[in-house]
Amino acid sequence: MEILRIIEKNIINITNANNDINTDMLKKNIKSYFEKIADKENVNNMKRDKYYEKIENKRVEQNINYDSYLREKTKLMETFKNDKTKTALHNYLKLKPPKYDNLTLYSYLDIKIKEDKPIAKQENKPDAKKLDKCTPAKKAECEKKGKKCNPDSGRCVKADKPDAKEEDKPAAKEDKCTEAKKAECEKKGKKCNPDSGRCIKK
Repeated sequence: MEILRIIEKNIINITNANNDINTDMLKKNIKSYFEKIADKENVNNMKRDKYYEKIENKRVEQNINYDSYLREKTKLMETFKNDKTKTALHNYLKLKPPKYDNLTLYSYLDIKIKEDKPIAKQENKPDAKKLDKCTPAKKAECEKKGKKCNPDSGRCVKADKPDAKEEDKPAAKEDKCTEAKKAECEKKGKKCNPDSGRCIKK
């Protein structure tokens, strides 16, 4: 290990030195070394526990079940040899071997330890459509631009034109055609344009 080489170098420097050397770094490296040893031992213990739980205990259980199956099969065969009946043969053939998992690991060192990731709690999020993304500052900014803030996007958009009220509607245009002008246009075979007061073709 790299840390052991560092410790060895520290010790050699201390041994060869003619004056006092600060040993804090050496103490720190030695502490780090034993911490790594402890961490490795913890990982090995976890591997060992997982190996016995998932592999070895299951292998022992399978062996016990298979031995029981062989004893029962032998017993049924003896019964069939003695009785020579269809029922005895049927019972012998009906007995199936237990399910046997192919457990190929034989050492806890081959076990891989994966850290379980914590499951994030799923909080009930409010409906995105109901969230108003317009802050007071954003609303003020939009108003300065003559726009309004869209609560869904938080962006400034053109303000919708309000429905025109009766009092806001422009007054009816003045008819510039006097009775005299209308008569004049009639004589010319034309009609009077109320907007301009001129005679135009009918």
